[in-house]
Amino acid sequence: MNTDTIYAVIDLETTGTSVNSGDRVIQIGIALIQSGQIIQTVSQLINPDRDVPRRIQQLTAITPKMLVTAPYFEEIGPVLSAMLKDTVIVAHNINFDYPFLSAEFERIGLPALDNPGIDTVELAQVLLPTTGSYRLVDLTSMLGIEHDNPHRADSDAVSTAKLLLNLTKRFQHLPSHTQAQLTAHPEIFLRETGQYLKVYEQKNRVLPDSLQQVGRFILRRPLNLVDTINHAAYPQTDDQKRQLLKPTYRFRKAQGKMMDAIYAHAESDTPLFIEAGTGMGEEPWVSLAVCLSGKSPAQVGDYNRHLGLTRSAGQPDDTRSGRNTASRTAHCHLKRGQSLSGFTPV
Repeated sequence: MNTDTIYAVIDLETTGTSVNSGDRVIQIGIALIQSGQIIQTVSQLINPDRDVPRRIQQLTAITPKMLVTAPYFEEIGPVLSAMLKDTVIVAHNINFDYPFLSAEFERIGLPALDNPGIDTVELAQVLLPTTGSYRLVDLTSMLGIEHDNPHRADSDAVSTAKLLLNLTKRFQHLPSHTQAQLTAHPEIFLRETGQYLKVYEQKNRVLPDSLQQVGRFILRRPLNLVDTINHAAYPQTDDQKRQLLKPTYRFRKAQGKMMDAIYAHAESDTPLFIEAGTGMGEEPWVSLAVCLSGKSPAQVGDYNRHLGLTRSAGQPDDTRSGRNTASRTAHCHLKRGQSLSGFTPV
């Protein structure tokens, strides 16, 4: 495998998952890649000589009528086998397409596949580790790759080829040290996926100024934060608060009282304990008051969680709805009117 190797990106549409159970290929798509370019594409419907399950028809939009005049696999198998000779086979979930196609070759008396193989699902999992879904349709959408007809072999093969090229570039843009760590153990990858990365590894890439190496890790350098906030005068009256909050927020007196308490308390080292009623939405108002004070950032805690408060008898459980139950649970561990030691009650 090298940079001049021809990579045959394949995708199959089938009647099911097992050749031995009588399932057959109904469409094959192939996109050949060489030197970072798609050099040829092939798409062929295939007559399975059996019924196509309705769920497969719904998934692929391939109907039995479309397959009536299509060639049987016995007719095109030798051509496909010759086309794939000396290529590296690529597929999105290679452990389905590769063994299924190999079994079809064997079924008609041709040699089983022994080509190297690369799995783009695994490549995506390694190079896009925070992605929520590794389905082909989701990856192509996220990366802006055109994918006109999902679950049609021709469109899937071309989209997978473009995905492979995109992932290869992403790998090459990683720091050389990270690339070396990924290629150090090719045996942990499916088939020859790790060897593919080794071929495209770029050594001695200069780290950008934003990164630094710490032991085995490449980390972002800490940012030098500059305080550029122009602190406005604190809105002392209710009317001033309304003007500040318009048009995004609606002013309420209870929130204004809480802001005043936080602002007045900004100079103190004593923790401030606030009992906020249900629906108060305390976090943004705490943040606003602290920002206007120009003091250090505040640490805001939800004492429902941090104090481990529990419901009183007969109180409804709002946990499942995600509602704040602070006003109902504030005194479960305190007598009414009693303040916590070291806290200033409001």
